[in-house]
Amino acid sequence: MCMTDRCCFLRFFGGAIKIGAIPVPVNTMLRILITLNVGRSCARILVVSESLYPKFATQLDSRSSLDGVFIDGPDRWPPQSV
Repeated sequence: MCMTDRCCFLRFFGGAIKIGAIPVPVNTMLRILITLNVGRSCARILVVSESLYPKFATQLDSRSSLDGVFIDGPDRWPPQSV
């Protein structure tokens, strides 16, 4: 989860816990760690704010273990899958 400070963050965080997933919030200021680890992590789903998505777009490739990417933004409710 890499989201801006919006109420949707709390909804996604609480929803992940409710379904038994382990939400892992990522600090939006750690640009180097984000770009190095998003493709190699054990994460299955990425939830990212629309404004932060460009940081991840270059790292998402066929080697990524992600099953889905959900982009949250003011024009995207419910979140859209990529």
